[in-house]
Amino acid sequence: MASKFKISAQVKKVGQLAVFAGLALGVGMCTNVNHCNRDTYQVRVIGAETKRDGDNDRYLVFTKDVNTSEERVFENIDSIVEFKWNSSNLQAKVMDAQQNNKVCEV
Repeated sequence: MASKFKISAQVKKVGQLAVFAGLALGVGMCTNVNHCNRDTYQVRVIGAETKRDGDNDRYLVFTKDVNTSEERVFENIDSIVEFKWNSSNLQAKVMDAQQNNKVCEV
C-alpha cells in the first residue's frame, strides 16, 4: 500500500540536519560532564575582585576552606553550558558573605 504523504527531499535534509545537530549537542554535553560535576567546599570568603575581560566580567572569589584551612580561588562567570547567567548577583552575595564572615558552600 502506497503512503498518502510524500516527504520532499528538502524536509528530509532538514530532518537529518536536526538529528545530526541533536547528536552533536549530546556528544558535546557528554564531554562537559566533568565540567558540570564538581566537589563542594565549606569556605569563608577572604577576598573578591572583578576582572574585565573584553566585554565580559570575570569574578574571582578568594576563599579559605573551613575544614582544611586550604586557600582556594574560584572563578564566578556566566556560562551557557551550565545555563548560568547570574554571576553578578552571586558576586553580591559573596561580598556580603565576606563582610559578615559567613561560611559558604561552593
